[in-house]
Amino acid sequence: MNKIPIKLRKELEKDQYYKKCCLTGFSRFKIDWHHCFTFAGRQINEKWNIIPVWDKIHSSQGRPDSIHNCVKTREMAQLVALKRATPDVFKRYSKANFDKLLIRLTKKYGK
Repeated sequence: MNKIPIKLRKELEKDQYYKKCCLTGFSRFKIDWHHCFTFAGRQINEKWNIIPVWDKIHSSQGRPDSIHNCVKTREMAQLVALKRATPDVFKRYSKANFDKLLIRLTKKYGK
């Protein structure tokens, strides 16, 4: 796991989007930042790829429906990240086929 660069971390701390869980809407509990994708064996340290999630939904030690234990929750997190991505992201990571994954996940889970 790579650390988030200090400059990006400060940007995320200032952004209100990162104050509540993007999957549950909870804000009164501890919020973790989850990297949805890796590329070339490394986590992608870009704002679109880092999403805020309730620590109970993030922990692999926790609930059975957590991101690290449940395919559906992991895919929902990926869908959130891909919807935040710009067209430039799809070009830069063309080998990852994020555009096709976005289409597949949108068909599976809707908007």
